[in-house]
Amino acid sequence: MRGELIPYSLAAVNFLWGIASLIDPRISLHPRLPPPDLLAALHFVSGLAIVLRRIRLAGYIMSVITSLYYSVRLKPFAPLAEPQTIGILLISSAATVEETIALFPRKGILHLKRINDLLLRGGIAYPFVEWGLDALRNPKHFISYISSNERALLIAGPIGIENSVFLLFVLEITLAIMIILGWLRTLTALTSAAILTLFMIISGYPLAFPQNIVIVAASLRLGTVGNNERKEQTGEIPYLRKDF
Repeated sequence: MRGELIPYSLAAVNFLWGIASLIDPRISLHPRLPPPDLLAALHFVSGLAIVLRRIRLAGYIMSVITSLYYSVRLKPFAPLAEPQTIGILLISSAATVEETIALFPRKGILHLKRINDLLLRGGIAYPFVEWGLDALRNPKHFISYISSNERALLIAGPIGIENSVFLLFVLEITLAIMIILGWLRTLTALTSAAILTLFMIISGYPLAFPQNIVIVAASLRLGTVGNNERKEQTGEIPYLRKDF
């Protein structure tokens, strides 16, 4: 079952985004988005295609296209286009490339598998880069948010809100760098999953769940294979295809 973590999480993101398209008025009123019924249909079809293994590649491609549109066309003007959207784009791209390799196998694809590895790590790391830099450049926004959120204030209160914002910058940038470079892969991946889960709990914002779920799944998947890095040298990346 763990081998389906990323496909099912991508499918879940699409299903939840489809529901959000129908019930969130900010989406239906946004001028750069298509009609909510059409947007919901696109996400539902994408999610269903991923669940149905025989046409999974089509679902991955649709996921890449929609997340690319959100990332380039909307970010940061729509609730769907948060930093996680770029993470989803990179993870969807890794899944697309790997599914293509599996359907059309050929020799000499080790470099493509290494690209997949980088795409997956980049998808996990990117949101932390943007959040960390934002905490450094715009601390007043974070201070205001923490001050108005009881759950966040409960965590930040003992060390002070301003100190917690600076520590958040240090933590997120350090974690992102370590993930990208592949240092302490298991520790950093599982730390990423824990932090993203904590963000979902304290955010109080329903759209934080579908945006984070696939990055949490990718982190868990990456973390569970942290001790198998030697297999990459032979061209077998264990969390791709067989365990993806």
